[in-house]
Amino acid sequence: LKHNLPLWGPGFFDAYVVAVDSRTQDDTVAVLDEVIPPGVPRHVFEYEFTGFGPARTLVFDKAWEHFPDITHLLVADPDWKPNMDLIDKSDLDFENESYQFKIWDRSGLTTRSSNWLMKHQEGLH
Repeated sequence: LKHNLPLWGPGFFDAYVVAVDSRTQDDTVAVLDEVIPPGVPRHVFEYEFTGFGPARTLVFDKAWEHFPDITHLLVADPDWKPNMDLIDKSDLDFENESYQFKIWDRSGLTTRSSNWLMKHQEGLH
């Protein structure tokens, strides 16, 4: 988290909604305070992990509740990192439900395509 979240660069996110697994024993909240730029809106909450799908849906619900006016959502996994040279925020549109981009694992050797960046709308799952 401390290394990968800042890779998105300043200004990429207009707000943060972060679910912190109740089993987490590291300094996640302190790291978020350190890496999220001052003044950027955020909602950080603890939850009990029961699977990625339910966690994602909970984050979507919290994002809609706290930030209904943002246009897009990104589900970011702290174990995967972006290459910002390949992601252009100006490519986002309102016709497509999601935006696909490539992410890398911590070693930088394994890649996968991610469609975790999507149009923000009520009822996402």
